[in-house]
Amino acid sequence: MPAIGTPEYGSALNWFVASVVILVTLGLKFFARGMISISAVLLGLIAGYVVAWVFGMVSFGNVGNAASFALPNP
Repeated sequence: MPAIGTPEYGSALNWFVASVVILVTLGLKFFARGMISISAVLLGLIAGYVVAWVFGMVSFGNVGNAASFALPNP
């Protein structure tokens, strides 16, 4: 996540992704019924994650190198 003072802070792309999350969440909450309405927050976050992934804001490089995914040493 960008921190205050970096060039990415407050960029239009960050605002766009945030807007997608808010619009999807509120849209599902108010215009859907049943389980979809109940899970609006989760689905909004997933939609925002997918949009961020499409625009190259998500990197899985550190996940593959994390020690939690390594084989244990006996």
